[in-house]
Order: sequence, then C-alpha cells, then structure tokens
Amino acid sequence: PETIDYSLTQFKEHVNTKGNTTIYDDILTSDNKRIPVEINASIITLPSGKHIIQGIFRDITERKIAEEKLKKSEEFNRQIIESSNDCIKTLDMDGRLLSMSKGGQRLLEASDIKYYLGNSWIGFWKGIDKENAIKAIETAKKGGVGIFQGYCPTEKGTPKWWDIIITPLTDTHGKVNRLLSISRDITEQKLVQDTLRDREELYRTITECSNDMIWSLDIES
Repeated sequence: PETIDYSLTQFKEHVNTKGNTTIYDDILTSDNKRIPVEINASIITLPSGKHIIQGIFRDITERKIAEEKLKKSEEFNRQIIESSNDCIKTLDMDGRLLSMSKGGQRLLEASDIKYYLGNSWIGFWKGIDKENAIKAIETAKKGGVGIFQGYCPTEKGTPKWWDIIITPLTDTHGKVNRLLSISRDITEQKLVQDTLRDREELYRTITECSNDMIWSLDIES
C-alpha cells in the first residue's frame, strides 16, 4: 500500500518498453493481512491490437521467512567467528586465502588483510611445515580433516607456533568447493614444552657425567 506509486510507475514503464518485468511488493488481503508477493508482469496484445498488462501474483511469504532465518543464522555465525580468539580462514581449492577473521588478523598482527587475500596460504609456511600444510589441504579437499602443527611468525616478526585444522566446506550438492582453516596459537604451550625438554636434557646430561650417586625419591613412598 505504501509503495503503490512505485508499483504504478513500474507498470507504466513496463507498458512503455513492452518488456517483461518482476516486481516485489506487499499487498493487503480482504482481512487486512499483509502478504509479500512476487509480481511477474508481461505484455499481452489483444486481437484489436491493444496492449494490456498481465500480472501474476505469487505469495512469497515462506521464501521471505526462510531468507530472514538464513540472514539471522549467517549473522549469528559471523558473530561467533569474529568473537573467536582463533585465526579462522576460508581458502579456495588451490589454497588461496579468501577471508580471515578479525581475531586471526590480530593474532597475525596484520596491518591490512587485503594484501594477503588471493595469495597462497601455503606460502606462509616453510620447510617441513609447508609440506604438512600441503598434505593437510589435500586431505581436506578429499573430504577429510587435515591436522598439523607449525611455526609461522606474525607480520611484525613475532614468533608464533600454531595448531592447525583444515576441514572441507561443501555446496548444496555436497561437493567440496572451499576449505575452512582454524589456527590456534599454541606459542605459550610450545615454549613451556621446550623449557621442560631442555631441563630434562640438562638433568640427563648432569646425571650421566657425574661420578656421584644421584637418586630421586617419591615423597609419598
């Protein structure tokens, strides 16, 4: 009702151009209920040569409800991704970076993500880590889950170790068309493990080189 002027204008333009057009609008039913409709208009020429407009109205209430639910679902998923402390990325089937979460950009200290978009994510890795990244992507492309751990410094050179999981994303037909990569910063965990390993190695060296008797005892024994 509020857009009747717009609808009439569309119909008039349709008459002038003698083409086909689709208009989306709301109508009021006899019980004053508002219904969203899709109007497919076409020109019909009568035997007298006069042109008239034929409009086919289709109730698209269910479609509108589905679209709104999808919109809310996508917004909810976006909020979850943006609130995550992990580095969440989407890759194409060749491993090129399509998107990265805000949290991921902060972890990587990326000044401008646009410089990375479209580039190979595999190129972030070196040596054995690069080989593992390639294997993980190939696994995900086949419908599996690729997992590995690797070292990759931030844009500013800050050392970072990551735990990476790559999973397939499918289209409506179930075909893998993109990849989801989630990288978790395990730097602190890695440093603790390295420190413990170094201490254990130092203790082993001392005990092997010492001529004294060195023993340990469980205080509960």
